[in-house]
Amino acid sequence: MATAAPPLIDQYHTASPAGRQSLELAFGTLYRAVVEGMWQTLETIPAAVWLLGTATAARRAGPRSVFWILLLIGLANAGIALFRVSGL
Repeated sequence: MATAAPPLIDQYHTASPAGRQSLELAFGTLYRAVVEGMWQTLETIPAAVWLLGTATAARRAGPRSVFWILLLIGLANAGIALFRVSGL
């Protein structure tokens, strides 16, 4: 986004109406690929794995409340990842 979006925004100001429409399509595609595809989907998968792994470690060495909190947050992240990947 940081590299590709600024030129699209700069070109939008001087583009013809047809050019603006194609730039809107390109920017929308870039936005969906980066923000929805990578930042909101691919970040939840490693976060869920880390939280569930940390919960397992906390189960052995830490208080029960920490285990349950990490487990619930990890399962919620895993659910969000599955929801986003499935496209529902």
